[in-house]
Amino acid sequence: NSHSKVVVCYVDRRSAHRPANGAFVIENIDPVLCTHIIYAYAGLDNVTHSIKSLDSFLDTEESGGRGQYKKVVSLKQKYPKLKVSISIGGPGEKSWKYSNMAETHENRKLFIDSVLDFIKKKHGFDGLDMKWHYPGFFDGSRVEDRKNFALLLKEMRTEFDKNGYLLTVLIGARPNIINRSYDIPAITQHVHFIHIQAYYYHDSSDSRKINVPLQIQRVDTMPRSGCQSIADTVKYLLNSGASPHKLVLGVHFRGNAFTLADRNSHEIGSPSNGSGFKGPYTRTNRYLAYNELNKNQGVDKWIERWDDIAQVPYMYKGNNWVSFDNEKSIAIKARYAFDQALAGLAIWTIDMDDFLPECSNVQYPLLRAIHSKFKEAYKQDDKQGDKKRPSDVAFPTPIKEINNEPVSNFIALEKKAAQNLTCNRLSQFVPVKWIKVNTCLGII
Repeated sequence: NSHSKVVVCYVDRRSAHRPANGAFVIENIDPVLCTHIIYAYAGLDNVTHSIKSLDSFLDTEESGGRGQYKKVVSLKQKYPKLKVSISIGGPGEKSWKYSNMAETHENRKLFIDSVLDFIKKKHGFDGLDMKWHYPGFFDGSRVEDRKNFALLLKEMRTEFDKNGYLLTVLIGARPNIINRSYDIPAITQHVHFIHIQAYYYHDSSDSRKINVPLQIQRVDTMPRSGCQSIADTVKYLLNSGASPHKLVLGVHFRGNAFTLADRNSHEIGSPSNGSGFKGPYTRTNRYLAYNELNKNQGVDKWIERWDDIAQVPYMYKGNNWVSFDNEKSIAIKARYAFDQALAGLAIWTIDMDDFLPECSNVQYPLLRAIHSKFKEAYKQDDKQGDKKRPSDVAFPTPIKEINNEPVSNFIALEKKAAQNLTCNRLSQFVPVKWIKVNTCLGII
């Protein structure tokens, strides 16, 4: 790859069920473009506290099934450096099941033993990616989940190290979720990588709309826009005690679709009436995959614009409005990850790229844009002199006080209070240089 950054390729198992050219099978994967592949998702049995397939016909070969587990793991035969993990959880899994599993040492051991059997004896995965959605936050979960999740990861890492397995987590990006769900210093210690879900900032009811803003958006038109960008999330995690060389910036290859309240008011911040329109493959009003968006770019009177603040494009036609990432904005995010000495990028999901391709000159144009930018950054870096690589970057010193109050005061935020967020200015060391950062704080 001519660079040492990780490029984590998530594959959504459900993409195999999409119609026509949207259907994605393991054979569509180009392993050269991924350092890690993560197959999502497996689930949790709420009685036995054990990992299980959520679609056994698709995942396994039982009863004549399609055997996607075996197919994705077999990619390692030709590409021995490739790491293939299974992810468990996701928004379709109830948080209370994971809360019950993590509550006691006995239940955690049942789960860990089942995972070891699942990845070692049954299917041959290299590790596990934990996507508990979210500890202590939804669906009957408990306040103790934050502590218990850290304990689970600690105990799991101990067993994984005996077998050389990879342990990663996929975490939410909003500060209220981070505060309530994650003991960041502990998680940093116990996992190999922290994948940041830095793409769920806004929904269809939110007039701010921008899909994955790199920087904060216009405050004058969006008064609650603070703490809702990639830069804010990364700085917030670093301030909370995360190590940059374990942070993997998550991006996604889809756009958020909206219906404008007024078709003549289409700027960022314009009111919307809810979710947008369906694409032919994903068939949901909430979003469109890049291989669906790509069909519309430059045709049928769609108008595309670029936002210099968020560093992302958007396009509109009539009362339909979509915020998305293209090759340019994805490359900018890759450069940001490089400049912050992060471990790399994680993509949700490669099955939404133009993988055939249908509208691009090459397969996987977005994924290739990431590699191109990383390679370019390393070449420029070599010319300018050595920059600290992720493995060389020391753990940042966590902030102990904010506005004369201990940080611990903010960790105990109640869910309702944490929904109101603001950004305070302070200086904090981020790898490579001192900068002024926006730090997101909950108002109690």
